[in-house]
Amino acid sequence: MMFDKQKLVNIVFISIIILIVVFILSNESAEIQIDNELIILGVFLILMAIIFVALYIISRFYNSQSKSDENQFNNNDVNNLFEIGGVFEEVLCNIKNDFDTEIVIDEEEAKGRLMIFINDRFPDLAQSIGHTSTGKPIDIVIDGTYAIELIIVDSEGRLVSLMDYVLKFMEDFGEVAVVILDTGEVPAFIIEKYVKEFEKIGVRIIVKKASYSK
Repeated sequence: MMFDKQKLVNIVFISIIILIVVFILSNESAEIQIDNELIILGVFLILMAIIFVALYIISRFYNSQSKSDENQFNNNDVNNLFEIGGVFEEVLCNIKNDFDTEIVIDEEEAKGRLMIFINDRFPDLAQSIGHTSTGKPIDIVIDGTYAIELIIVDSEGRLVSLMDYVLKFMEDFGEVAVVILDTGEVPAFIIEKYVKEFEKIGVRIIVKKASYSK
């Protein structure tokens, strides 16, 4: 059986107070002369009470300080993660919320529109078509660090090949994102299955509905 330390301190403290009260009342009711032994016992009980009060206060302060340090540590972790991917996070947030994919002519046109969109929203970021170290093309590379690949999903096979493709991106770039344009030709549960697989390897995924004319 596990005992709560705080409850144990409280029980001991209350017990000592009760003993002191009983000690005082018994001597008053007996109306006897208090000898040296009783005085020593009384002093001992009072000292014990003071010690337990001090321990109680220190324990409360320590627990409070520990929780404060833990919260500060967790907050710093969150802030650091945000700072590491801050720029990319903002770019992806803009794409997710504002990039218009209502009507898409073809994949190349959608990629061109995405580059224009990013350039309009983030003119200070250097973006271009890029390549991996083995020469595989990448749709958009931002500041030489962030890779974005756009794909129109009209079959499950495209998702399968994309999985192998982005694994190489992960070797060459700090952050990788895939913008999936869902034309409705692949069941939603299949897209969701691949989204989870991408996220497991650290790829950021944005899925947007699109009207696509082949």
